[in-house]
Amino acid sequence: MRIRTLNVREIVAALALVAVGAFMIWEASGYPYGSLSRMGPGFFPVWIGIVLIVFGVSLVLEVRHLATPPPVLAIRPFTMVPLGLIAFALMIENAGLVPATAVLVLLSGLGSRPVRPRALFWTTAVITLLAYVVLIRAIGVPLRAFWW
Repeated sequence: MRIRTLNVREIVAALALVAVGAFMIWEASGYPYGSLSRMGPGFFPVWIGIVLIVFGVSLVLEVRHLATPPPVLAIRPFTMVPLGLIAFALMIENAGLVPATAVLVLLSGLGSRPVRPRALFWTTAVITLLAYVVLIRAIGVPLRAFWW
């Protein structure tokens, strides 16, 4: 009867973190790891996977017997943020960094409630400008700013 006191939803979510971390480590195992002074392409994903596993195990230990009500599932953020990411991925090559970033931020911002148009406009403008300045001007990532 002790199984009824388990917080199954939270445990499943925490175990999902563990699974993602294990998957990242497994996928990165095919890349050279390198060392701390000369990191290879497998170094970062392995450590992110380790951190995710540690967080997931910690969460399992913390929430296993908590009696919290299930969270309310908000559909808008779960649809608008992935839509923004998909739009960014489809636009980045053809439209350029600036329009793709603007669409990403606008669509993702529409997932919040309530939508504040003025704040969303300024957030979009600032993040798009920062993306252009940092990625194209400062770092020199070979992306076009616009389609022309």
